[in-house]
Parts: sequence; C-alpha cells; structure tokens
Amino acid sequence: MNRYIFLLVAILLYGCDFKHYRVPTPGMVPNIPVGTSIYLSSWEFKRGDIIIFNRISNDQSNSWIIRAVGMPGDSFSVVSGEFFINGKKERRDFEVNRSYTVQTSIDLEHFFNKIKVEDYLPSNLGTERVYLVQCTPKQKEQIESLPEIDTIYQNLIPPNDTDDNLYFKFLRGNKHYLKEMRIPKEGDTLRALDYPLYSDLILEFEDVQLQNQEYYIVKKNY
Repeated sequence: MNRYIFLLVAILLYGCDFKHYRVPTPGMVPNIPVGTSIYLSSWEFKRGDIIIFNRISNDQSNSWIIRAVGMPGDSFSVVSGEFFINGKKERRDFEVNRSYTVQTSIDLEHFFNKIKVEDYLPSNLGTERVYLVQCTPKQKEQIESLPEIDTIYQNLIPPNDTDDNLYFKFLRGNKHYLKEMRIPKEGDTLRALDYPLYSDLILEFEDVQLQNQEYYIVKKNY
C-alpha cells in the first residue's frame, strides 16, 4: 500500500512541474537545515516564498535557495543587516540567524546545546573565553541573560566596505548595508543615469549592453 502511495505522490509532483533540490548551504538555517530535501514548483511566486535560481542554466550544483523579500517594482535597502522594503522594515514570521561575538568567563558549550545553538566557534583571549556564534535574536537574548556574560555584540561589516563577493556586482555595498535601489519590473524605463547601476543585470539576463541608448525598456520582472 505504501509503495502505491509513494508512486502516486511521485506522479503528482512530476505532473505539477515540481523539482527536487537538496539544500547545500546554511543560508536558510534555522528554518531549513543543510541537506534538507525540498520540492519546488515553477509556478509564479509571491513575497515570502522560498525560491531557487541557477547561476548556470539547469545546473543544480549552482543553485541558490533563498526567500523572496522584494518584488518587481519594490525599493529595498539594508541597514545593520535589517531589510527595508519600500521604506518599511521587513516584517518576518520566521527566524533568521545572525553572527555574534560573545565574551565570557565560563564554558558555554553545554548551554549552547541546551538552547539548540549549533554553529559556534570557541577561542581564548587570556582568561576570557570568546565565541563566534551564529544564532537567532531570541537565542542571543537567552545567552545575554546569563550573569557570566561580559559582552555580546552583533558582527556587522562597516557601511563603507564593499563586498566584491556579492552575487550581483551592481549591488554596491555589503550584506549588512546596501543603499536603497528599485527592483526593476517589466516595462520600466531606464535612463542613462540608471545604466551604471543596472548594466550588469541587463547584460546577464537580457543580453543587452547598455551604452549609448537614450533609454531602455526593461523586458523582464526581477
């Protein structure tokens, strides 16, 4: 009986254009652990959905699994690691891991296990113990409540430091600080002043070199 149920589910997934992926990196932790098998459809997505895209077409080894926080036509920015959509701080109904440095006089490994913090790196600084911790803000509050904690602070890249490893080079800034920009949508008109910001994007996805045109009409939603 179970074999037939499994076969029926497989047929439905295939017929509805679902594809199987395995999460390769910790970018979605704690909501989706590394190695989790997920099925995603190619139907139109909405804000808050989990989506996937390939840097190289049809090559799952280059797949990025992310959450859609902005939609075509939205403006977005990042300040101190917080997303702002159309000038308003993003409302989240899910947990997000952040990087913290913790200084203390005690061994915290047992406590980390108790509150289910799995990603941490201990080191010693004289008589102090220092931990580099990946955890949610709620877990950070639990750590901070211990009387033996000397300091705990979020690790943020300075605003003026540009991260050349960002997926899209047109995103000037870093993962903690990005200046406000508009997400292009189909039908938008780009003027010459916009070209330095969007030229890499348009070249990669629309195969058009923005150079001497007076204006350009965006062909896709982003």
